[in-house]
Amino acid sequence: MPPALILAVILGSLYGLIFFLILGGNRRNFAYYWLVGILGFLAGQFLAEYVQISSFLLGDVHIIEGSLVCCFALLVLYARGERKRPRPGGTQP
Repeated sequence: MPPALILAVILGSLYGLIFFLILGGNRRNFAYYWLVGILGFLAGQFLAEYVQISSFLLGDVHIIEGSLVCCFALLVLYARGERKRPRPGGTQP
């Protein structure tokens, strides 16, 4: 495995873990945050390679772009989960 891919997976995992620790949840939520963190960071990495942006690199890893896409993906996952939860009082929109 290339070192850049390993570092990207580690950083995506860290973002997913931090997001889970801040928001809490159960084991299923942890698995979702972990997976979306990795996939989001890798998507940001590949997007930056495709567009050829090189703002801040650590080796071949685009830290800024990967972090932005990862955080956006985690926020979308969180917002989608919040929308499915019933509101207090039992009323649904």
